[in-house]
Amino acid sequence: MEEDRVVELRTLLAMDMLPLVTGFAESAAKVFGLDDTRGLRLGLAVEEIFVFIVAQARKGETMRLVAKSGGYYVEIACFVSPRLLPTKVMNKTAATDIEDENFLAEMGILLATRMVDRFKLVMEQDKEMGLYFLVEKQYSEVVAQLAMPPKGDYTIDAGGRESLKWFAQQVINSYGIAAPGFFRFPGKVVDMVDSGEYQAILAVDGKGNVGGGMLWRWNGKMAEAYGPYIFQEGLAVRLVEKALEKLARSSAVTVVVRQPTKEFPRDYFEELGLTIAEGKTLNSHTVLYRQLEEDTGMVVFVHSSLQKFVEKCYERLVLPRNIISVECAGENLVPYSLFSVSIDRNQKQAVLSALLVGVDAQSVLIDYVSSLQKQGLSTIFFELDIGKELESLLVPDLRIVGFRPSFVLPWGGQGDVVVFQYAGGE
Repeated sequence: MEEDRVVELRTLLAMDMLPLVTGFAESAAKVFGLDDTRGLRLGLAVEEIFVFIVAQARKGETMRLVAKSGGYYVEIACFVSPRLLPTKVMNKTAATDIEDENFLAEMGILLATRMVDRFKLVMEQDKEMGLYFLVEKQYSEVVAQLAMPPKGDYTIDAGGRESLKWFAQQVINSYGIAAPGFFRFPGKVVDMVDSGEYQAILAVDGKGNVGGGMLWRWNGKMAEAYGPYIFQEGLAVRLVEKALEKLARSSAVTVVVRQPTKEFPRDYFEELGLTIAEGKTLNSHTVLYRQLEEDTGMVVFVHSSLQKFVEKCYERLVLPRNIISVECAGENLVPYSLFSVSIDRNQKQAVLSALLVGVDAQSVLIDYVSSLQKQGLSTIFFELDIGKELESLLVPDLRIVGFRPSFVLPWGGQGDVVVFQYAGGE
């Protein structure tokens, strides 16, 4: 990340510092390109968090704030001592108990999580707790009917900004709801690529026509690809080969495609498993995987009830793993769990993951599933990072709530990720 896209403020946790903190958040949002409304949302979220944490702080304690421009979003991270944060109230589906005397005090932190587009809580390596608030820029939705490109001599390259916007519109025209929702906002796609978090390749001719393309993003050692989206025959193999050529020169160990298009050349990849869209087998997608460099192995923590499933996945993919069997032996857990959720309303899909594993995990998961279903989200996944010891303790709760293991994503998180899909409670 370029230095001019990150700014930092360190401040005492004291109420007389509040104007400085909110001014920092709103100014960073404006400089990094958020409009006034979205900048105010981000500033209010930071303000609510600061006010709440000041009330818990001891004399001399500090907060560190880091604002970052991600091109198509602005993110502010607040770093504090873990003891200052209650986790129960951060679950967006937490039940509201107006008889709880602490409710009004905690309302601010609950509102803060709802003012932003994405929120996550991370225990940093230096034992700080990081609260990340992300607000995306506003983009115009463009869904225009475009003529299909003519036959011709197409070259595979990165393409220009206008070609990328044309590509995004044509993806929606040709693939509809089978494509990720961000394609409905061509300007956003341009900024996603310009940010460096995503990369795109396009098939273009000498007259500005776009015959197809692919897009991918990095997630640690795993790259996730989208496409190939084809508007002229005969380009799919060339696009996939060019994408693999570029990825081979990156730091990615593996690449996955969760929703390969019908044109995808399957011989280049291995099958990981199925995801079933909208609960219908006919709408299932075969998740594809390819190893880009030698996998030297890792330690994974797997609940005993999940071990056979994981071992079969590793055997089929020939992945070297040291599996440590995990069982709860009566050890203490924190009282409250915390989960994050990302939503794609275009595809009626939600993905849950764990931030903190606590005693109340099962009831909170039930609340989340109920809330998401009421919002019309028919496909719900849970991504379990088995590179983290505590997360595997969630497996019995996930099964009781109605999640079933679908496949393993190699290097999908801190370690491998087991993807569960909601299939109905017991």
